[in-house]
Amino acid sequence: MVLRRQIRFQFSLHKESARPEKVQRGENLIIQDNGRFFTFVRQHDHGLLSGEIAAHWGNSIFTIPKHNLVMTTALHDLSWIESDRILQWNNKENRPHDFTSLPIKAKLPMYQEGLNRTERLNPYGALLTSKHYCSFLRKGQDRSIDRFLQEEQNRRERLRLNLTYFGDSLDSDLRNLQLWDNLSLYVCLNRPGAKKNEEHPWFRNGIKAVSKMGESVKIHLRWLNERTISLKPFPFGESWSTTFPRSKVRKSLGTADPDTGNKIHQHICFIPG
Repeated sequence: MVLRRQIRFQFSLHKESARPEKVQRGENLIIQDNGRFFTFVRQHDHGLLSGEIAAHWGNSIFTIPKHNLVMTTALHDLSWIESDRILQWNNKENRPHDFTSLPIKAKLPMYQEGLNRTERLNPYGALLTSKHYCSFLRKGQDRSIDRFLQEEQNRRERLRLNLTYFGDSLDSDLRNLQLWDNLSLYVCLNRPGAKKNEEHPWFRNGIKAVSKMGESVKIHLRWLNERTISLKPFPFGESWSTTFPRSKVRKSLGTADPDTGNKIHQHICFIPG
């Protein structure tokens, strides 16, 4: 919660100078089907949770990250912050659009504007997040993708000329950002209290991490109840908890549901497995 307040303050200092162009699309959400309701997590809230995970990370097995990397992780989905306010309905599937259903061509302008905002806040954050976004893409698929990849390569080369303090840590920082991103997605994509066979298939066999010694480690997670997640090996200095926002929309009402904008604050505790 402290990290969330720090980010809101830092972001407010740059809000006017970093205001993006108006976003029309809202296929940004992380969706769960819960019977009469769809429960969803806004992309930027997921990003903030990944930053909280990073802020608590580290013990005798795993390296404690630097503050700049924690803040970069928390803001890595800044590109979605305006689109998060819009709930777009997928009439073909009769459900909200989610972050996987948005065509990549529609994501690229959002990625680029978000990276522009991030660069104004934190140049190293823009460098790292640019590598993160580009890892989703492959050259030769489409001209717009190729153009985006080239423009982001140019951005990173320009930023590297002015940044000297990251040394050789860029690849390991990217690996950790993606690790904390996945741990946050475990929370977002699974129903609270889900049994192992009900979990999203991405995470049933654990999530890859790297120890202080450079050894590959798999972290296995499990919902013990609707509020508690166990991790083995445990990557934090101690057990900790946070309040995490979700929203829901009634299937029968869709975008006409007046409660769609309301957030349900869920308490989550992370403990050793």
